[in-house]
Amino acid sequence: MVRTSKKVWVIVLAFVIMAIVIAISLMLALNLGYVYSPTHADQLIKEGELCELTIEYNGANGMPEKEVKYIEAFSLYTFPKVEKDGYKFFCWFCNFVSYQESVPIYAKKIRAIAQFEKDYSSIDSPCALFSANTTYEKYEVGEYSDINQKVVDVYVDGGYGVSIFEKKDFKGKQTNIYYQGNFSGKVGSMKVFRIDTKSVTIPDLSDNTKAELLKTYAPRLWWDENEKYYASSVEFALQHLKRELSPYGYMGVVEGVDSPTYKEEYFFGDKDNMKAYGFIVEKEYKYIDLCYYIYFPYNKAKEVLGMEFGNHIGDWEHVIVRLLVEENSGVLSITPIFAQYGIHSERLYIPWNELPRFEETHPFGFIANGSHGIWPNAGKNVYKDLFIIKLSDICSEGENWDLWEGSNLETYSYDAKTWTGKGIGESNWNTCFDHDFYNRKSNSLVRWGNFGYEYPIQVYARLQNAPEGPTCKKGVFDYYTIDTRFYY
Repeated sequence: MVRTSKKVWVIVLAFVIMAIVIAISLMLALNLGYVYSPTHADQLIKEGELCELTIEYNGANGMPEKEVKYIEAFSLYTFPKVEKDGYKFFCWFCNFVSYQESVPIYAKKIRAIAQFEKDYSSIDSPCALFSANTTYEKYEVGEYSDINQKVVDVYVDGGYGVSIFEKKDFKGKQTNIYYQGNFSGKVGSMKVFRIDTKSVTIPDLSDNTKAELLKTYAPRLWWDENEKYYASSVEFALQHLKRELSPYGYMGVVEGVDSPTYKEEYFFGDKDNMKAYGFIVEKEYKYIDLCYYIYFPYNKAKEVLGMEFGNHIGDWEHVIVRLLVEENSGVLSITPIFAQYGIHSERLYIPWNELPRFEETHPFGFIANGSHGIWPNAGKNVYKDLFIIKLSDICSEGENWDLWEGSNLETYSYDAKTWTGKGIGESNWNTCFDHDFYNRKSNSLVRWGNFGYEYPIQVYARLQNAPEGPTCKKGVFDYYTIDTRFYY
């Protein structure tokens, strides 16, 4: 009986080992079988071909009688006008590129989704919790110990903040919100408060004043003491990036690179001539966002089991300072509300009165070694906890980089309604930031680096996709909020 039991266990163990070997072999075969295509050229349509266009309306009214499925190659498709009760139409979102009215067709398959933002214009309280698409309850400044409500969105008026607690009596997980939306879940209790920061008056919102604001609130950044992969100017980058057409528009690629650890001189940046790019964007609900973007030719990611995961050519990182603009008896004043730090795919919001700052107006930012996530503090910062492995950014107070000094910062004004920009102060607009990604004769880029490998299962390190440029980022082109979620 015992011998029979041992034999069964041996057979089971042998089958388990065999299954593991087969699974690993299959995963390796799937990964090794992928052929790298830097611009997804196999997805570009050719003359005479048809493109399949799938349109999704997200419950909107005003849909055409017939849904468009196929259109002629190289044509320009004009999207229909759409409406949705309780919402404002924002744009059509097509395969990573946003369009307000029309889209050139270059890809074999395009998915277009109508994008909407909630219409908060009728709310006259500091806070409102939405429990359905258009149903909400308003809240004044104060503490609410027992709400017990499941919400789908949150409205917070300019200059106010909300601390949401998962359980009643201000217990459980806490989420702080200083802007509209971007929250869904259970609200057990809540505190609504006025953000206590100092206001200053400004003469007007002319281009010269806007340029001065970008300088006044520009961050002081610190490089890690062991950094090797520095930033550059876009002029430096464009000398090394070849403009090639992809289904998402023209992107800049480095030719001959298909390995995540492949290094060339360009990837180490241009430390002596680095630039930051400041976009001042007027938003709805009394806000102005000062968006500071920095380009790095290469992103060195993390080592896992001796291999580097997450390397990609091109890396745009940012810090955004949000200002509240108010007018009283003809006098304009601004109040800094918070700073948003871009940390890879995450966003970190720090209230202005809690921010470490230089000379009152310049928030600190620490650039992580190699991967360039920007944090408000030095040290080991964990941004993803994978239970067994924690992915961390290492930041230290090495050499500082003051963006407001000398020629470190280009200053631009950007219109989030029309997606057009212009140079202000002493800067001239750089056409590489135009929203003209399908124009063969333009200088604009939708992505600043190579496509990565597409693989069904990640077994070992691969080159990741390059990021989109600043004018594709929600902080710049989104008129309504700082970090709108797209509903796709």
